[in-house]
Amino acid sequence: MSKALNTEVLNFFVRKVKTTIDEKHRIAKFLDELGPEIVPKGKPPVICRDKNDNHVLHLIQTCSARILISGDQDLLVLKKHEHTPILTPRQFLEVLNSGKLDGENFA
Repeated sequence: MSKALNTEVLNFFVRKVKTTIDEKHRIAKFLDELGPEIVPKGKPPVICRDKNDNHVLHLIQTCSARILISGDQDLLVLKKHEHTPILTPRQFLEVLNSGKLDGENFA
């Protein structure tokens, strides 16, 4: 993940889920341990109606993400970016429960 996305995820938990300080630290540690930081090169695509979300598309493009799970309507309206489907958490669970995540075309 990127530092910007880690910060966005942490802020979401603080604002929407009302996490404690201890939980916030544990979430931050978990996010840091997901893997190396991905730093996209070049300029992000200018696609989203919310320009602040273009960095997410740049990130999934750089790391060739198989899926993007989001509750952000400005991302969801796109349905996919290049070959990466953009799904709500509920849609992701449906795909996960269907067993389609094992194949390449699951959206």
